[in-house]
Order: sequence, then C-alpha cells, then structure tokens
Amino acid sequence: MLTSLPIAVLLITSVPVAAQVQEPASPTASKKSDLDRMVCEKEEQIGSRLGARKVCKTVREWQEQRRIQQEEVQDQQLRGYQQAPGG
Repeated sequence: MLTSLPIAVLLITSVPVAAQVQEPASPTASKKSDLDRMVCEKEEQIGSRLGARKVCKTVREWQEQRRIQQEEVQDQQLRGYQQAPGG
C-alpha cells in the first residue's frame, strides 16, 4: 500500500499543463469556445528513442479520449486481465 501511494501521486501530478483547463470567469458565455479551443501535447511513441510527436486536438476531444481510456482501464480492472487463447 505504501509503495503504491508515491506512484499514485506521480500519476496525478504528471498531467500535462497544457491539458489542464482553466475555468472561465463567465462559464455560460465562453463555455462553448473553451471546449473548442485547440490544445497541443507531446505524445511519446513506444519503441522510439527519438521521442514524441505533437498531437493537437480540441479540449472536448482530449476530454473524450481520456474518458474512453479511463473506461477501458476500469473495464480491465473489473474483468481482470484475460490471456489470449494459446498464450
């Protein structure tokens, strides 16, 4: 339990600064424009030492992608990790 705490803190604090959305002063006036604002992040490529590529999406698209990823992780945790047949 104690070893998982630093990992959890690291994961929580490692969210890219560009991905953090600041609340507007008037939420009803600029809510739509905030969700349509483009945000670019560097995305690491697995298996490449040369690093990352720049990916640009709207705030709404980033939120949807993260929601889907969280659902996939939760689904795997609930079902357990199943091995492919013959593996």
